[in-house]
Amino acid sequence: MRPMGMPRSGRFTVRAACVILASLGFAPSAPEPAAAAVVVLCDDAPGVTDLAAPGSGQTVYCLDGRSGAIVAIDPFKPEKRRTVVGPAAAGEPVPVAIACIDTSTLVAVCRGGDSWSVRTWRIHPERTAESGAALQTVPCGDAGGESAAVRVTVSRGREWVAISGLPPPLAPVLRAPIAGVRVGTFSDRGAPRLPESSRLAAAAVGPLDELIVFGSAAKNAAGDDAGAEVTFYGRAGQPLLRLDTGLQAIRGAACSRGDGTLWVLAADPTPEDGAAGLWRLDAEMRDGRQAIRPTCVARLAEPRAVVGVAKGSVVVSHGADGGTLVRIDPDPSPDQPQNPGSQP
Repeated sequence: MRPMGMPRSGRFTVRAACVILASLGFAPSAPEPAAAAVVVLCDDAPGVTDLAAPGSGQTVYCLDGRSGAIVAIDPFKPEKRRTVVGPAAAGEPVPVAIACIDTSTLVAVCRGGDSWSVRTWRIHPERTAESGAALQTVPCGDAGGESAAVRVTVSRGREWVAISGLPPPLAPVLRAPIAGVRVGTFSDRGAPRLPESSRLAAAAVGPLDELIVFGSAAKNAAGDDAGAEVTFYGRAGQPLLRLDTGLQAIRGAACSRGDGTLWVLAADPTPEDGAAGLWRLDAEMRDGRQAIRPTCVARLAEPRAVVGVAKGSVVVSHGADGGTLVRIDPDPSPDQPQNPGSQP
């Protein structure tokens, strides 16, 4: 039965998360890339491991995963670029994931050895903040292990900040309240309870402040690598919807700021292809059940991070060292041709 108010197909938004039914086992064939304009912003930013943007979408913050420095760039005037947070000094915790609380406050998950913390910085329009001169530092606990899947997300209403993907024994998702620009204590209270077998891959926040988590089991019933599922969680951490994306190896996720379109960086579901790129997740009804139709809009070599910006566009870092930054305009106008030099 088609849920009330939900079209049979269309852009996937979390507005329907409370009323549509989960449908698992969806594995479509790989679609042809849709038309999109791909504009190279820069190709000399090595080490970019995460991206963030404020609600206005007029600035993109790029995290240098090697030094911990954070660089701001205008996604529509890329010549406007400057370092807003300097590199971490020797012995200081290094940022591994970033997000924006507001237009002038950055938040980062930082790691120093096995100790994890969250730091915030005020962004000054004319000078670079020192990494060690954080506005606030909030401890999160101690844990060894990999940090590649660690992400930090901020609710659109700036009511909470969530960390996902921390290694055990820390909880896979932690939340803290936000009061102004101050971050409270992190805990798993009100945070999603993920299945023990799930491997968290990416996270995003939807238009209604739902936390969107992408993950997969280590193996499926046949013993092969499992595909990625997406789960929408409500404000109290309750699961609202779980769907198979039909994709594997998801590396990043973001929602468009206007219509809530959901984007992911992922590998192609066709084994013989194995290509990666930016995919749009559309909602459709399949055999009377809600399903996802993934559409590749741009092939990109080794995509690292994605963020939504103004005008419905997204910015992606990709390449062997994350050094190429591109803006992708999914619905280009006829006079905005695709940049052929941006393709891998």
